[in-house]
Amino acid sequence: MNLQLLTDISIEAYFEQSQISRTHQRKSLWRKSVIIGLVEMGLFSLKSDVQKSQWLGDYTRLAARKG
Repeated sequence: MNLQLLTDISIEAYFEQSQISRTHQRKSLWRKSVIIGLVEMGLFSLKSDVQKSQWLGDYTRLAARKG
């Protein structure tokens, strides 16, 4: 995790940091190949229910309960 203490907590600094974060996220999404993402999804679907529940945590149980 890249955590740091910010000295400037103005709204302008927040928006600037948010814009920088979105730009980095957009660039990394462009770099990631669609084919690699599809392969990762396919491999995930082959995992057992125990492995999926370890990865997803309580999400599947809570989602099933919500209906």
